[in-house]
Amino acid sequence: MLSSIGGGADSKVEQEPKYGRFHHFLADLEDGCLRSWQYSKEKSVFYGVLGVTLVPTAFLIERAVTVPSFDTAIFRIFPTVLTIPLLLFPKLPSSIRAWFHFYWIFTLTMVFPFTYSAVLILNAAMGTSAIHPLWFYEMLFSMFALVQFTSHSRLAVLLFLLGVAFGASTLLFVDKPNWDLLYETAIVPAPILAITFLVLLVSNRHIFKAREEKLLALRFVAGNIAEELRNPLSTIKYTVSGTENLMPELVHGYRFAIEAGYVGKGLRDSQLETLEDALTSVKREVERSAAIIDILLLNSLERPIISLKVGSTTAKAIVSDLVDSYPYNNSFEKKSVEVEVEGDFDISGPLILVRHTVLNLMKNAILHSHKAKVPRVRISINGLAREIRVMNNGSFVRRENFRRIYEYFYTSGLSGEGIGNGLSFCKMVMETIDGGISLRSSPKYGTEFTLRFPETCPKLTPRLVEAPNLNW
Repeated sequence: MLSSIGGGADSKVEQEPKYGRFHHFLADLEDGCLRSWQYSKEKSVFYGVLGVTLVPTAFLIERAVTVPSFDTAIFRIFPTVLTIPLLLFPKLPSSIRAWFHFYWIFTLTMVFPFTYSAVLILNAAMGTSAIHPLWFYEMLFSMFALVQFTSHSRLAVLLFLLGVAFGASTLLFVDKPNWDLLYETAIVPAPILAITFLVLLVSNRHIFKAREEKLLALRFVAGNIAEELRNPLSTIKYTVSGTENLMPELVHGYRFAIEAGYVGKGLRDSQLETLEDALTSVKREVERSAAIIDILLLNSLERPIISLKVGSTTAKAIVSDLVDSYPYNNSFEKKSVEVEVEGDFDISGPLILVRHTVLNLMKNAILHSHKAKVPRVRISINGLAREIRVMNNGSFVRRENFRRIYEYFYTSGLSGEGIGNGLSFCKMVMETIDGGISLRSSPKYGTEFTLRFPETCPKLTPRLVEAPNLNW
């Protein structure tokens, strides 16, 4: 009886880890889908154009080079049709775009491993002699493209196996397959194809592993710094709050003492007001510092972005507050910043992140404006377009670097630029709230970043917050 009870308990305990591992595996695959689409969606229209032009072109090239054993048109039309939604992605409603990463993975599976393995297998199954090397080259190309587009080893392996399995299933529609040619074409080269695929995975993983290690190190440092600063900031906040509450009574008693002659030459009223304002200013700056620390802790603890408090304010309120409270180095730097308002608009979402995004752009603009003879920073608000633009006349970004500047740890090498993850943070925040960020730059006029905000606050997608650039 005891042994049977013990056996039942053991079997129950064993089931939980299995379910936990399977759940973790599914979560890892979903993360891979999100990562793959995150790296690719900026070029979705470009990939759509490639799909509807290069695939038919490849079909014509195939016919010019060799004669297939069967009509491959259906396997060129099908992937072409699948890539058409990529052209329409920017115009799709947010409810559809939120799930588009699954369609992206489905398209990758059908376009690459399924299509090219099916073409290779059917050419062998329906052929009478050795097939043309072109079909092997296409298969190798599909493997390379799949690994590059997925950027996730386990997901790439799963998609490759599924795609090849579906491709092999097309044999069910062949009456009398040429099994000998199939063996020579598909079975004999299989180890070479598998090794090639493994090498592609390992080389691609090394690139992303190095990047992830740098991000983990950054999270660790940011988390430690945040923890060390949080307690003293809390003490300062409570001390200032208590002093602020007592200040009216202290001022009243001080003025009474002056009137009664207990104090000689006292402070002027303007000086007392400055003292009161100083406490308010200290409290506000402590709260802002605590908000930045919350971002760092949020990142180091790997909590999802949806845990942030969502609020609503106006673009003008955010910009005005940042311009008024920014720690300028001198009065000339402060005068170089100007604000233009062409209509205001509401902003909904995680305001702490939105505010820090605008702050990052403003800080970078002020830093780079120093390279101009007459530094100038302009922050523009366009209510009709729902945009905030930050321009400086001291920097120029070459077109070939337009996309690189959003990469983690990328900097131009200038002293004082920080670790190079400020713009990547801005891009992540704007994509999270279903907005966007773009860049214009020229040697004559300088550089301008544009933040585009959605009409309504979207349903936030769970995503890790990367530590922002806090170099000011």
